[in-house]
Amino acid sequence: MQNKILNSLFPAFAACFLLLTSCSSTSNLGHHSIYLDDNKVETDSFIMEGLKPECKNNTLNYSLNVSLQITNKEQKAAEYLFKDPTLQDETQGGKYKVTTKNEKATVDPGMTVYVLFSSAIPLSITEHKYKLSFDMNGYQIDYGLYDTPDELRTDWTLKYYASGKLVNTVKVRDGRGASRYVYESSDRLEYCENWYTDEAKTKYFGEPWTVNSDMNVYGDALPCFDWDTSSNPDYSIMKKCNHAPTDRKIIIPRYYDNKEIYIGRNAIRFSSGVDVIYIPITVRGIDDGNVNGLSFTAIYYEGSEEEWNAMYKGKPPVNLFFMNHDDFPY
Repeated sequence: MQNKILNSLFPAFAACFLLLTSCSSTSNLGHHSIYLDDNKVETDSFIMEGLKPECKNNTLNYSLNVSLQITNKEQKAAEYLFKDPTLQDETQGGKYKVTTKNEKATVDPGMTVYVLFSSAIPLSITEHKYKLSFDMNGYQIDYGLYDTPDELRTDWTLKYYASGKLVNTVKVRDGRGASRYVYESSDRLEYCENWYTDEAKTKYFGEPWTVNSDMNVYGDALPCFDWDTSSNPDYSIMKKCNHAPTDRKIIIPRYYDNKEIYIGRNAIRFSSGVDVIYIPITVRGIDDGNVNGLSFTAIYYEGSEEEWNAMYKGKPPVNLFFMNHDDFPY
């Protein structure tokens, strides 16, 4: 008898269970987290975008205003209900009261409504991490008032090719800007500082160098110095220095094109960007138009004062220093 009663009630229990699960699924359509640097949610029916928060310093506290814009993508008017707004200090764990003037909004097709949330907080959002949370039509929205944490970002691989050769590989967090990279060859005779996202080098990869996928960038290795190798059979003439290295040190090579070097007029004359210039003892001569303009740059010569005077006919600069062969940076 008891089993018959239970059997007769089973369809009713099943119908009730299906009704409850159906209600549960429609009341929680999705959970979305947005951040200052990734502040948009898009569904089939609407687009929500968080605007930059305003945090003003009052006498006793800070006033925080957070605005969101919601665009209706449907073909008919939509009603948006905003429930249970909360603000939490994720640094210290405090929770603060949130008010809104727009608890309900009706938006025509293709139109946008702005919703404003306000709160009083003890510390500014630049000092602590705050998260605004609310429910809208069954969607749970969490708006972190800071950039996406690194642990939630993807690592992307960025490869640099200079003149067809892979010269550097770095990992960049999703949406982050890659640090500016300048390629400098190990012999310090080539460099590349302009990069492009296509091998034809038509699309410049410029700052802020944002990376959102694995990608390759391309550039051309350029000579750090311009040379004249035909005017004199005994040595190569350095005509110009094109690149101030990232370590702010210029190291003149001992030889170029299998010949000793003569530094031509104004070839290494810098007013800024270089702290030290190293000149090897193999340099055959230096035009006086160079070192006279290097008053704020230390000049290190791999040799003695006598050897310098034999190589350079002008007055020795006050910022000239002599060093031993074993200490020279080769």
